[in-house]
Amino acid sequence: MENQMIKVDANDLKKLILNVELIKEFLLSRELYRDSDGELTDWAKMELEEARKIPDSENISLEEMEKIILSP
Repeated sequence: MENQMIKVDANDLKKLILNVELIKEFLLSRELYRDSDGELTDWAKMELEEARKIPDSENISLEEMEKIILSP
């Protein structure tokens, strides 16, 4: 796979991060992830199972993402 440069606007990235944080807070407040016993809900288990099916080769490491974002 060829490395491709992606230009990201810092403000757009900050907005995206804030949106993800808001979504996480909302979902956690709805107790979608854990039941009253602290176990993962069926929905969370299904989402986790689907996420694990994605090959590592399709993911990008945090270090690679930082290089892309912070490169001039």
